[in-house]
Amino acid sequence: MSAGNIAYGKNYFPRLDDERKIWRKIVQGDNLLLLAPRRVGKSSLLHHLKDNPIEGYALIYNYAQTSTSEIEFYQNLLKDVVESDFVKRSAKLSAKFKSWLHKLKLNFSFEAKGAKVEAGIKEVEISHSVENEIIRKVLLDGLSETNTTLIIAIDEFPDALININKIHGEIAATQFLSGIRRLCQNAELNKKVRFIFTGSIGLDTVVKKLQLSNLINDLVHTTIEPLSDIEAQKFIDFYFEQSSSRVIDVSLKNIIIEQVGWNMPYYLALVCEEILDNYDDDQSIVASDVLKCIDQLFAHEAKTNFSHWRERLKRLEKEERNYAEALLTLVCDNEEPLSYSKIMNLSQKEEYRELVNTNYVLDCLKHEGYLFHIRPDDTYWFTSPFLKRWWNLYGR
Repeated sequence: MSAGNIAYGKNYFPRLDDERKIWRKIVQGDNLLLLAPRRVGKSSLLHHLKDNPIEGYALIYNYAQTSTSEIEFYQNLLKDVVESDFVKRSAKLSAKFKSWLHKLKLNFSFEAKGAKVEAGIKEVEISHSVENEIIRKVLLDGLSETNTTLIIAIDEFPDALININKIHGEIAATQFLSGIRRLCQNAELNKKVRFIFTGSIGLDTVVKKLQLSNLINDLVHTTIEPLSDIEAQKFIDFYFEQSSSRVIDVSLKNIIIEQVGWNMPYYLALVCEEILDNYDDDQSIVASDVLKCIDQLFAHEAKTNFSHWRERLKRLEKEERNYAEALLTLVCDNEEPLSYSKIMNLSQKEEYRELVNTNYVLDCLKHEGYLFHIRPDDTYWFTSPFLKRWWNLYGR
């Protein structure tokens, strides 16, 4: 088991409440928008649902981050459907989809009855654009002889929308999102297929900026919640059990939980892994040893543990990124949570006033897991003490 990798099988720590919530919404016919920051376990959760579906359902995983056009997005989606275990296990399904591949002249290959089957066309040229209406027809026809409801989980979907908007413009982005909406709202297709759109950047934030919010208002929002303190204690035990005989008492677990401050498995696992690296299983450890291990996570040579915090800001435009960095530094320099009025004061500086949408940047920082909103006081604070500490050392 390793912190940061997708957790499969016995390495997956159950997120029972999140799993139940997602299945309940899927069964009632919803298409979902699952938004959560990076490193909180979205992909692990999706793969667990794929490997452990409830009766009558199958899940296919699609990674959309690299798609740069509508056609490329749908081609990749179709490829993942065709090459999925769900399709390959059934000769009927394989034959149905193979027939469509011939018609579309797509050079995919997949396994059928243990033998590799080519689509039969060598050239890359496509006779029909693989777009919204084609995908609908392929899915309806391909699934016509199965009673299983297919869930297509599209990971990092907002990135595909951002790519299309940057490369092809707002009209193309609008057409793309309109096509997705038509798929989700098609009553006939909804009987056979449900969608889960996930992302570590908020799709609702992106479409708000593009003034396209009306195109996703049919999606049901859900998220991945942090573990409770009791669940976090169980996770620490679980992590040690995977690769060691290490057992630590409750007081040391509580120190880890207090220091991390945001009970997501990745951050808890970083501390556990550092303990395993520094102490043999039969060595007893005390509070100062745990704190020493946490300190080592912030040593210069270990700062890549949190590099995703810096990388996520690169998704913003230059002026937005400059403002986001200034805002995070302002939060870092305050001993108390930062008021919204102070955030607005910062936005009125000359270098930001005409160039930055403050609420858009603030929404991005919330959705990306940097800040959380303390509603009664209308103030903002770092999601985790880890983030504040890292920003103070390396983020500025």
